[in-house]
Parts: sequence; C-alpha cells; structure tokens
Amino acid sequence: MARPKSRKELSLFPKPKNGGAFKSHPSSPKGKPPFTTDLQYLQEELSWIEARARRIELKHKLATIESGDHEDESYDLHEDPIQILQEKMLGFKEKEEDKRGSIDARLAEQRLGHPQLAIDRLCDLYDLDDFERTLLLLAMAPCFSRKFDNIYGKLEQDGYYGSGLSVELAFNFCELDFSERIIRRSHFAPQAPLLAHDLLSVELNRRYSTPRDLLSASIQISNRTFGFLLGDNTIDDDFLEFSSVEEPKVSIEQVVLEPESKRRILSVVENHDRYLQCRKEWGFDDIIRYGRGILMLFYGKPGTGKTMMAHSIANRMKKRILNVDIPTFLQNYEADRYLPRLFREARLQDALLFFDECEVLFGSRHNGNALMTLLLTELERFEGVAILATNLPESLDPALDRRILVKVEFPEPDRQARHEIWKKHLPDNAPIHKDVDLKKLADRFQMTGGYIKNAVLMAVASALHDNVDEPSITMEHLENAAQEQLTSPDSSDDPYLDFPKVRLTQVVLPDNTRQQLEDLISIIRNQRIATNRWKIGQQLTYGRGTYILLSGPEGCGKTLCAEAISCELNRPLLIEAIPTTVSDKTGETERHLETIFRKAKQTNAIILFDDVDALFAQTETKARSIAAKLLVHWMERHSDIVLLTTRHADRLDVSLTGKVHHHIQLHTPTHALRQQLWELYISDAVPTDESVKIKELSAYPLNGRQIKEVTLQSAYKAILQQGHVTGALLNETLNQLNPEHAK
Repeated sequence: MARPKSRKELSLFPKPKNGGAFKSHPSSPKGKPPFTTDLQYLQEELSWIEARARRIELKHKLATIESGDHEDESYDLHEDPIQILQEKMLGFKEKEEDKRGSIDARLAEQRLGHPQLAIDRLCDLYDLDDFERTLLLLAMAPCFSRKFDNIYGKLEQDGYYGSGLSVELAFNFCELDFSERIIRRSHFAPQAPLLAHDLLSVELNRRYSTPRDLLSASIQISNRTFGFLLGDNTIDDDFLEFSSVEEPKVSIEQVVLEPESKRRILSVVENHDRYLQCRKEWGFDDIIRYGRGILMLFYGKPGTGKTMMAHSIANRMKKRILNVDIPTFLQNYEADRYLPRLFREARLQDALLFFDECEVLFGSRHNGNALMTLLLTELERFEGVAILATNLPESLDPALDRRILVKVEFPEPDRQARHEIWKKHLPDNAPIHKDVDLKKLADRFQMTGGYIKNAVLMAVASALHDNVDEPSITMEHLENAAQEQLTSPDSSDDPYLDFPKVRLTQVVLPDNTRQQLEDLISIIRNQRIATNRWKIGQQLTYGRGTYILLSGPEGCGKTLCAEAISCELNRPLLIEAIPTTVSDKTGETERHLETIFRKAKQTNAIILFDDVDALFAQTETKARSIAAKLLVHWMERHSDIVLLTTRHADRLDVSLTGKVHHHIQLHTPTHALRQQLWELYISDAVPTDESVKIKELSAYPLNGRQIKEVTLQSAYKAILQQGHVTGALLNETLNQLNPEHAK
C-alpha cells in the first residue's frame, strides 16, 4: 500500500497554499497501535469532535462573560461560575489534545504498511486536504447520534441555536480567522471535489442570492459516501438496475490480438498510478489541466475479443470492472443525475469503467443525444481507466475523438488466430478425442472468438449427452457445434438481405468449377493473414476489396453459387438487381449505390449485383454510363466482397473487368450433371413409381432452373391428385413448361 501524502500526516489543519495558517495540535505520541477497523477509527474521531466542540462552546461562553455582553441568549447567568467554566474548558482541551495526539499516532502507524482506512483512500482518490477530511467527519457525526445536532447547535455564535451542520458551524469548529474563512469558501463551490463528486451536498432553505446565504447552508453527507467510510464498498443500490461489478478472471495472455495492439494498450495502463504522479511532478498537469484519466476505444465486429480484453486489462491492473448496461441506463428518467455518480462509483470501487455497445450512449449529438455534453465533462474529470467498445465507431460523436487516448481495432481473426483461439478454449484436462483437428476447424469455420467459445460449450454439452459416464469431445461434436453457430436467422427486416443455407457441397458443379470455388473461398477465409498479419496493402486507400464475377447462360447456377459462397463464409447476402439501380433522376443512382454499400458495411453482408451486363454492356444512355462509373467508384472504396453475375461476360466494359479479381465461368449442365440434378430434386423422400426414369429425363437439354421447376410443378400436381410423382406427370409438366423438349 502506497504511503499517503505527508500533508495528511502532519496536522489536522495544514497551512493553505495561499499563505493562511490553521491551528496545529501538539506532537503526537509514539508507539500507538493501528486501527483494526474503519468503525474503530470513526469512534475515536467522534470522541475528539465532541471534546473539541465542548471546548469551543465553553471558550465562547467565557469570552461573552468577559465582554459583559449578557444579552447573548446562549449564556445563562445561573450557570456555573466562571472558574468552573474555565476548569471545564481546560479539561475538554486536554481531552481534545490527548485524543487528537492518540489518533494521529495511530494513523501514522496505520500508514506504515497496514490496510488503508476508507477515509484515507477517499482523500487520496479525490486529493482532499485535511479541512475537507474534517468536513466529512463532521457531516458523519449526526448520522451516528442525534446528540451531535445539539452539540453543533451550541457552536453557533450569532446568539441562535441551530440544528445540524452548517457552513458557519464548520468554520467555527475549525476556529478559522477572517482570511481563512474567505479562503475556505471555495471548498463549497460546485466544482470543488466534495460537491463535484457528490461526496457532500450543500443545501439552502432559500435561493442562494447573496454571499451570506452560504454560511447558513446545511452540509449533508451522501448515502454512498457514508457507507464507503464505514467500510461498506458494495455498489450503490441505485446502480444495481443498470450496472454490475465483477472480479475479472481473464488474463491478457488468453486474448488473441496482434502483439503491437497489446503493446499499445499495456503501455498506457501499466503503472497508471506512477503515470499520474509523474504528470504532476513533471509539470504536465500545469499545462494540460484535464484528461488525467485513460480513455480507450475498442472497435470491431461482435465476438472479436473487445469485452475479453477489457476484463484482462482490469485483471492486469488488479482492479475490478464496472459494467454499464447502457440501454437500461438510458431508460432511467434520472440518467443525467446518475451519470456523474457512475464515474464516482468506479473510483470508489477501484474499478475499470466499461461501456459496451457504447454507440448508444456516446452517439452523435446531431441525433439528439442530450447526455453527450455532460459525458464529455465527466470524462475530462475522470482520473481512472474507462473503455468504450463498439462495432459502429462511425456512429460516435466527433467531439469524443480527441478525448480518446488509444484506439484499437479488433479485426476478425485470420486462420492462424482462429487456430490459436480454438486451442485456448480446449483445456488440457478436457477429454479431447484424437480425431480432433484444430487446423481443419480453423480453416473451415470463419468464426470470431465469441462464436468459437459458444461452439466449444455446445460440443461439451453434446459429448455429455452422448455418453455421460465416459464423455469424449470428438471432431464431429466440434464441427456440428460450429456449423450451428454459423446458422443465421431465417428472417430479416430487410427484404433484400438473404441468409443462404445452401452449402457448396449441395451445388451440382463440374469438378474443375467446384475446385475453383473451393480455392476462392479458402483465399477469402485466409486473406486477413496477408492484409492484417503480413500488412500487405495497408497503405492503399481503395481497391482493397474482393471482386468476383460469375458468368454463364441463364439457369446455370450463378445465383446459387453466390449463395453458397455467402453460406460458406457465414455472411448475409445483399442482393441488388442492376435494372432497379439505374435512375434518370439526377443524383438518385448515386444515392442508391451509396445506400447499398453503407448497408452492406452495417450488416456485414456480401453484395450481389445481379445481371450486371444490363449496366455495363454497351453503355448507350447517359444514365447507364454515369451509373457504371459510380458502381466502379464505390466498389473500389468498399474493402469487402462484391459478387457480380452476367450472362454476357464478353460484352462487359473493361472498366469493370479490369477490377475483377476472380472470374468463375459456369456452363449449361452436361448429361452427367443433369442426372445429378434430377437425383437431387427427386430424392428418396419424393413418392414415385417405376415409370420415373432419371436417365431418360437427363437426356433432355435442360438447365438447373428448368429441372427444379419441372420437379416442383409435378410435385404440386401429385399432391392435388393425392397421388405420387409419375413419369407421365413429369412429361406433362415438361411439355407445358418446355414443349420443345417433350416427347
């Protein structure tokens, strides 16, 4: 435990910085034992307060008698004679000095390595001087016994007995002279530590209109401060609804993040107390008068490790972590009143303050965020460590930017990082089957750490369900659990946002085309190794995306392949038909394209521009020409995946084909592929008879879309007839849909 500053060890009332002087007590006796509890210390201080107050009361009475002013109602001529009053005053003075000496001696011993008292910690946290410390003690006393209201009342020197602690009474108790009273008025200003941090409140019975009104103001201690000084550091009940305090268990070694980012974070959080001390000693605080705390921004997609890193930092600093449930906090109608107290609570808890999904609270004031100004003020006054986490950094208020000391991006993990995350989530003691291949899991499943954690837990539950007595976590358990994590919701509020479920293995393709697509998906899964780990292309401001062209005749499976790519990468698909993109209205096409790319970024979607040849083939009109240039412009500035489909690749403009990284050419299915397609759609689950001949059906030169349509229409007819699918029914449907192919 660090030794408290010497200004708190020398005397009750040290000399103020501007030259005044308080009365000092005699030297403290040596060899006193330290305090064992906060309550034991407070009991001693209350005894000292009572002795000092009695002594000051008698001193005032004697001064009144000696002045001959018997009109003072505070003195009764029938009370004790002057000599008796003088003896009592000397007795209280001796008791006061002995008690003060004993307390200070025990405090000196306490500060030599024994547990820190709550009041010492509070004074260190807010840099309180001994006058402010005494105000806290005076405000606490009536909370223990109502007799202090009576004792304080007798310290009023205006001839009227009051009740409770007032500013005038505090001055009288401290026996301040005229200049000292002027100096100490500043301790009751709204920006002074005691009031700014809601440790005490100063209440007036009427509006504060003149300087004399301050003297009659009542001083009250807050419930949270009172509890803290008693040694009760549980979180304030008012905050339980929207916050929680945790003891962090995660170590920074468990977090998978590039070493340079970890180094940047640790450089500002390690030795934080020493950092604050050096700021003051080296004169930086005289130049930079705000922002003594550390504010960091963690941004990245969900599950990339932002929360885990925040917990590991708190663990590293040996602090607790105060989590704020921002949506619940904002629902509180007194959010503006609780906000400053939230920062106070973090300091009292010695906790790192963590705002997850911070864009809700720290969003731009242009969107009606009324709390932002108050937030900025509190952040500048906060001397602790606060971390903001978001997956929408662009939504934050611009004024927040200069307050953030460190910004760290948490990218989606590449294959190497995913392998490390899988490894860290499988303990050595776990019953892992020998068939588990972590490299294969890392390569196949493009998942963030949060989803990998969920997959591991699901695999554990599945292994126990299969064999509760001798469980073994197999590769199948982990693969199934990972695939389940990659399963997206069935619906979306956006009708153009699709969540494909078709895997590449379910698409009927020639072997060479399938290999092309498998290689393409593998490249996309591992491209972060090149861009993030190897830093290739980091200096580029555009052209960092992946642009893929799927070409082929109608019905050959272009859209289905696009869906399979999306499914394999666990990404939603934002489908945009090119004919609906172009508009003759000035600026409408540009706004539409901007909306598409912005939506893709917000939803983490892959963009699919269908029938792109309608835009780029022979750009005859001015609107098409402008739209073509705009599309290329937005593609180059979109650092993600864009899929394009066309039936006429040979007609596309070079301004587009020159940007394409991968061109996958699809063709009308061969006889063998058509047979696979018929077998896919007419599976064993479809009720058929012997008249259905797959080989004969495969002889018809149909494409995949036509085969699907014939099968579906035949199935619908069979259901209406309450029968089964027959060869005759298939031929009838084929004749209706494609009469040129029917027998």
